[in-house]
Amino acid sequence: MGPLELVLLGTKAGPPVDPPRGISSALVVDGATYVVDRGRSAVTQYIRAGPTLASRSGIFITHLHADHVADYYKFFLLGGSVPNQEGDRLTGPVPVHGPGPAGGPRRSSAAGTPRRWHRTTRRRAWPR
Repeated sequence: MGPLELVLLGTKAGPPVDPPRGISSALVVDGATYVVDRGRSAVTQYIRAGPTLASRSGIFITHLHADHVADYYKFFLLGGSVPNQEGDRLTGPVPVHGPGPAGGPRRSSAAGTPRRWHRTTRRRAWPR
């Protein structure tokens, strides 16, 4: 791989597809690999594409939809401390960058109560 390369590991987002190649990309910069999103089959596509597990320098999650995080945990389980057939494995911590608590429950700092969803408009109704 060259000094800068973008490898599309999967380009299908949304409901599951066959074959399962969900949204995921690998950006290789001077030998360091940064993976953006973890769609279905991202680990398999990553290994097929050629970057090593040891070169993985960061993970970026664009948002917390299931089709963007489906294989997130597999990168750590399948590439953990046990080397694969080629002797490749993670060599240390991998920083993960994402949208923060987006999509998770939050509390209003003023009222201390969780946000509620309005049933008809599906828009957040802030407690007053």
